[in-house]
Amino acid sequence: KRTDNTTALKEQVTSIIANIIILDSNPLKRKDVREGVIDYKRDPERFILNYCAKSILAGIKSSIVKSQKK
Repeated sequence: KRTDNTTALKEQVTSIIANIIILDSNPLKRKDVREGVIDYKRDPERFILNYCAKSILAGIKSSIVKSQKK
């Protein structure tokens, strides 16, 4: 069984990791607005709404996650 201390520690670690990966605000101070890049190849076997949802999520992810390129 998990105790409250174990759950609290797991939540703290998850929070720290999320804070490292996700940018705080858009736009950052003295910077331009970040634009999300939608780069998702459509699988013709899947329904079109799946493509729309995956494309939107790809754009959101690219605008809130810190870029690896500098």
